[in-house]
Amino acid sequence: MKISKCILLTILSLSLFTCGSDDDSTEETPELTIITPSTSIADVDAILALPANSDITDLVSFGQASGISTADHETILELNDIFRLERPEGLLPGDIFYYGGLYFSDLDGEEIGEGFVSNFLERNIPSGEPLDYYDFPVPNYIYDVIGNSLNDLEWKYDIECFIIRDGTEYGPYWIDPKVRLKGSSNTN
Repeated sequence: MKISKCILLTILSLSLFTCGSDDDSTEETPELTIITPSTSIADVDAILALPANSDITDLVSFGQASGISTADHETILELNDIFRLERPEGLLPGDIFYYGGLYFSDLDGEEIGEGFVSNFLERNIPSGEPLDYYDFPVPNYIYDVIGNSLNDLEWKYDIECFIIRDGTEYGPYWIDPKVRLKGSSNTN
């Protein structure tokens, strides 16, 4: 009798552990798309020879197809995408590159207010960084796309950046590409 009670208890215990939650939802978490323009600088020395506040858009590539200028290059973002700007390729190993800021405007050059931008984009603090990460010059910018409108939003974004070589800081320099946030009526 003791053996059969033992077996019964074991079966009961196993059935309790294997039942678990009866939440059999098959809802998948959407896969995150991380958009990182393949930024490169072909001639850093040419940039360093320019005065502060120079537009270096034509000296930087975002990995666009041949025949498309960086000024006309458009990064396309959809809801839940992550947009990440990192250190460009082409710098010397000892060069320090950092972003001073990102400033959004419409295609006519009118600045778009931070409050409006934050309806669509949210700054993502890199893992392990302090909450005030963006209060200082940063090596990369990361935005999560958190909203979209009915129609596409086409913006320019001015990237303020600096280069430090051999202890001397150069810049700010400006890069001026385009970004399009796909509207909800245009997403699949």
